[in-house]
Amino acid sequence: MMIHGGNTIEKIVCKFNQSDDGGLITHRNPRKEGNWKSVKNRKVTMMKKEKKDIYQIITNEIIRGLENDIIPWEKCWVTRSNAPQNYKGKIYRGINNLLLSLMSLMSEYNDPRWLTYGQARKLDGNIKKGEKASPIVLWLPTYSHDPKTCKKAFNEYCGFTAPFGSCTVRITTRHWTVFNLEQCENVNLPKMEEPVVSEYSPIEQAETIIREYIKRENILTVSTQRAYYRPKEDTISMPSHNAFKSNEEYYDTYFHEMGHSTGHSSRLDRKKTDSEEVHYSSELYAEEELIAEMTAGFLSATVGIDTAKTKEQRKAYIQNWLTRLQDDKSLVIVSAQKAQKATRFILGEE
Repeated sequence: MMIHGGNTIEKIVCKFNQSDDGGLITHRNPRKEGNWKSVKNRKVTMMKKEKKDIYQIITNEIIRGLENDIIPWEKCWVTRSNAPQNYKGKIYRGINNLLLSLMSLMSEYNDPRWLTYGQARKLDGNIKKGEKASPIVLWLPTYSHDPKTCKKAFNEYCGFTAPFGSCTVRITTRHWTVFNLEQCENVNLPKMEEPVVSEYSPIEQAETIIREYIKRENILTVSTQRAYYRPKEDTISMPSHNAFKSNEEYYDTYFHEMGHSTGHSSRLDRKKTDSEEVHYSSELYAEEELIAEMTAGFLSATVGIDTAKTKEQRKAYIQNWLTRLQDDKSLVIVSAQKAQKATRFILGEE
């Protein structure tokens, strides 16, 4: 962060601390901690190289899961009883949900709680010898100063009044690491509560989500021989229920097309997704397909439908995504973030 005034420039230190939910920020006020001039010319470390490493680290983990025949967006959990969450019970979202669900499956963890090394120590515990941390992504704000605007924004963002001007916020990604509670010893935490069993079946819940979303968004549904979403008419076309081999396959497909519909300009307005001229081999098509796939996975997890065995030609499907992710290391992170937003929109939480 930089403060500009006349011909002088002072650089203010922002100390980035991981909070209890694994991703919030606190700021250090140099005026309160000591001499204002003592922090002059010190820099906030935000290296572009680290950002590139984050994408590669996360993509490598997803690729490792695919190579082990695990499609992470089919294996995510979002219910309180088994969703990856921090030690205070806040559920991870987006790419972090996928990553930690994947790690739980591959390492066979039964406890969904995760915490940092520092948090384990804070709770009178420690990490077991030889245990390896799992990566998560933090979205952090960084600030730049604009002397032409008012002081109010700077004060709100940074917690103290600037001598002049205001600052604007930009979001950047950082890599952090956490441990599952089963990788720890002597951590002072209570046992997990027993999960509450829903009085409605997964099929009933899926039908409710579809019915309420279609009605709220006034989307026309059409019975056809194949499933697709047509943005110009804002219609979802679906074969009859009997055309599918199982209930899981039917709802997985329906949720996929609903995921596409959230990109319409009247909803989340994902750029260019209203166009029907997107080439199948394009990066835009690959991203939109992955968003829809992940959205279907998130929604299926919400109602308790297991879609892990619904994909035809599973090996070809996995190989396709392996190729896509190897070609574009940012694809999975960007898509997961947008899929989480799409899921919340469908559920009426956005």
